[in-house]
Amino acid sequence: MNDKQAEQKGKIPLRMERNPLVFFNIFWMIIFAAVILSVIGLIFRKSVLLYLSAVLLLPLALYLSATPRFLFWGLVFPLLFAGSAILIQRKRRWLAVMLSVPVYLLVAWLMYAVWNQ
Repeated sequence: MNDKQAEQKGKIPLRMERNPLVFFNIFWMIIFAAVILSVIGLIFRKSVLLYLSAVLLLPLALYLSATPRFLFWGLVFPLLFAGSAILIQRKRRWLAVMLSVPVYLLVAWLMYAVWNQ
């Protein structure tokens, strides 16, 4: 039974079209979640949230490390959040904030680049 026959009988076809915007939106939602969790982790001094942000940032890091502009430097960004978590545990809040700023700048730059394509 093909898709048209399935639609005529009221059944949902098994084959569904892939929508690239779904993956795009999930990717950006994960990035925003990582940024928001890291800010909350820095404000409330919760290193667990910064570690979680580092894990959530891994897809972006892997994507960036596959591009010629970043090469292996893309993998540094989750390590910055992990370093911030360690500094939060050692009560060095401002140094932790300074380690997180490059990640925020990277996300802002990527948003600007995507928005102006």
